[in-house]
Amino acid sequence: MDQNAPLLPAPEPAWVNLEDDADLESPTASNKHFLDQLCDAGFFKSKPVFSKRVTQNDVDVPSRRPLYAAVAINSVNNIHDHGTFQIKYRLFLLWMVDLEAADLSSLAEKARASGHWHFASDTEIEEICAKVKMPNVSIFNQVSAEKYDVQSIRVYGGHNGKSALLWNQAWIVTCKDHFDLHHFPFDIQALSIEFRQNDPKSWDLFDLRVRFVQFHKIALEMPEWQMLEPTVIKEGNKATSVELHVRRFYWYYIQNVVVSLLLLSSVRLVIFTMKWTDLGSRVSTCLTLILSSIAYKFILSATLPKVPYNTIIDYYVLASTYSLFFMTWFSVLPHVISTCYDDASLGDRVNHILMIFSPCMVCVFFLAWVLLACIVCFKNSKHKPIYVVGGKNWYAFNFAIPSFMKGQPIKRAEL
Repeated sequence: MDQNAPLLPAPEPAWVNLEDDADLESPTASNKHFLDQLCDAGFFKSKPVFSKRVTQNDVDVPSRRPLYAAVAINSVNNIHDHGTFQIKYRLFLLWMVDLEAADLSSLAEKARASGHWHFASDTEIEEICAKVKMPNVSIFNQVSAEKYDVQSIRVYGGHNGKSALLWNQAWIVTCKDHFDLHHFPFDIQALSIEFRQNDPKSWDLFDLRVRFVQFHKIALEMPEWQMLEPTVIKEGNKATSVELHVRRFYWYYIQNVVVSLLLLSSVRLVIFTMKWTDLGSRVSTCLTLILSSIAYKFILSATLPKVPYNTIIDYYVLASTYSLFFMTWFSVLPHVISTCYDDASLGDRVNHILMIFSPCMVCVFFLAWVLLACIVCFKNSKHKPIYVVGGKNWYAFNFAIPSFMKGQPIKRAEL
């Protein structure tokens, strides 16, 4: 080390490399807002430091500046089966800035004087935007977007020259995605939010890292869906996808579709209370049930997703409809056999066999469908739900601990 190098304020050894994030095997969960966690870590707070001789080679200068992002989901609405959903969210972007070099040392001084951070005024925001290269991040798969709050910037003066800017903006956006409905109504959908840097002048300057995803309790209280733990997928330095996993509440479809069709299928067994020689009554009863089933299927089409493949519930509806057609043939089979063999006792035996076989067929169809539904639900059980805890407004998930927050260990909370 050069002994003639000037005395400079030295960063603490644990904080030298700002790229040294602590990756986590699984996301951690807490009930604290991202801003509260940032305050608890306290890296950007002003505090006395020691001095030692350092040179420029002691500091690792990355080719791309880390751009840390936190997403606060305030509400999730209008999740449609054709693949659109609406979210109300606030995006936080934090990155290190040399305010001295940008001729904004006065803002850093205000932050240090406050002991932590300075809330920039509108005039100061204009000055920052004019002198600092600002990142531009938006949702790539959004259909429409509307701002519902003005942008704001916090200036963190920090210590040892580690100043930073925290920008945030609130939006209401409608996003487009593709939903796989093969498992409907026991499906889990991933609402994909694709964050991308959309300014070619700055996307090579920043490395976008989504480290925090948090939910307000309003976003967790949906009438048709249950929110599950999110995931983050990084796609290079320009893009990162946040997937909000939601599970459909299926009891509505069980009660209004499955149970209704099961009762309708059970009614057809009344044909065996009629004499097998009364062919007209048997056939008219079966045709009435078939027409009722077809009419009910048209009513269901308004509530079931319109997709070019069969969902789990479609299989049950089709099985119920086909079984009614089979029952029509069963109703005339004793008469046909007794006529062919000219044996009335044979018709009685065939009718008795069909009377036992028909309810067994109904039970087999239903139990097979229930087994299929249970298998799908078991496969989806790996996704953990987020439960609302009384008195807690925020439910935060940290996917890595940034270097400026490693002073505050984060333990997983059981939500």
